[in-house]
Amino acid sequence: MPCPATLPILTTRIKIMSRPPQSQSFYGTPSGITSKIAPAPIIASRDPASSDTGYPLSQPWVNKSSSRIFFLASVSGGIANWKQMDDGTSDVNTLTGNSGVAVPVAGNINVLGGTNLTSAGASPTGDDLTLNMDAAITLATSVTAPLFDSAASMSILAAAGSGISIGSPTSVSVVANSVSVELNPSAPSVNRATNLAGGTVSTASVTDTLNLGSGGVSTNADSIRNVNINVGTVAVGQLNTNINSATVTSGTNLVSIQTGNRVAGTVTLNMCTGTGTKAVNVGNADGLTTLTLSGATNQAVGNITLVAAGAKLNRTSVASTTAAGANSVGTVTLVAGVATIATTSVTSSSIIKLDRQGVGLTGAAALGYLSKDNIVDGVSFDIRAVQPANAGAAQTTDVSVIAWEIVN
Repeated sequence: MPCPATLPILTTRIKIMSRPPQSQSFYGTPSGITSKIAPAPIIASRDPASSDTGYPLSQPWVNKSSSRIFFLASVSGGIANWKQMDDGTSDVNTLTGNSGVAVPVAGNINVLGGTNLTSAGASPTGDDLTLNMDAAITLATSVTAPLFDSAASMSILAAAGSGISIGSPTSVSVVANSVSVELNPSAPSVNRATNLAGGTVSTASVTDTLNLGSGGVSTNADSIRNVNINVGTVAVGQLNTNINSATVTSGTNLVSIQTGNRVAGTVTLNMCTGTGTKAVNVGNADGLTTLTLSGATNQAVGNITLVAAGAKLNRTSVASTTAAGANSVGTVTLVAGVATIATTSVTSSSIIKLDRQGVGLTGAAALGYLSKDNIVDGVSFDIRAVQPANAGAAQTTDVSVIAWEIVN
């Protein structure tokens, strides 16, 4: 046959397959078998390390000692990233506490309550784990920062027979013990009451005692204790201090101020001693209050004014014989115009007031002029009725009843 002038050209395309990277080939073998075939697991007695890099991605690793399984997730910069797989799906491998590390056991890490805390998971199942503070808590023996800030009312109660102390321990020095304890230190914007030792005592044979500054002061001259009550400055408004102002319907209401004994040293009780005009009221207007001043010396720097009609100075110890003891006022009957009053209250500088209370048995006989004489400090003085014409001679017929008063 004659050959055609032209012959068709057959063209065949040959596809050259590229070799997969070693990291994606089975066992790292540079062959056509790819990573679609799972690599055989590595069985070891340890966990894989970041330096275990010569394995394909998804390489299984079994730690037969801890029964844990890992897979190679990536290799970057010569560092292997192994991911652990346990029962269930979780990215939590460990929990680190203030001390120590918790690792899963059978795929579980326990979160347990400690002091004052209880943990509770959702019941019967769920993804919530709640930590609750116990209803009755055990307080720390010491804190270095604010412990609790309550937005609502709060009670701190102590068990029967125990107590509550606020402040620092007494075993440290005074410098280290400079602690300020404040109750309601901020100014209120609404009505507020701060109560100490509140409640009504109603149980028989029970005594409720509230002590402020009861520790005393040592013999060190530099030791000072100040107990201040309501010492703020008053610009406008009112600053009221009430002490034992309750109404007494029965029983006894006793207010004692500085009733302790003084063995040595000085005791001074100041009331309203600052400058300016003040009013100090003791007692009430119904006249049923008894004010007793028991000091050996009671001084009034200013005037004493008896305001109410019928107000008077009453004396409960008045001498009625010449043996007056320590009395500074009394009555006596003259004998032959003379009486010697024995009293420790008299001094050479005493002012002695004399007044004839009655003529007694003098009758129509002559009366003398009254005078004092023969003062012996702390011992006695004489009352004499002298003759009008002779002041040196006693009027012996005068047997009047004489009232006398010593002013020192």
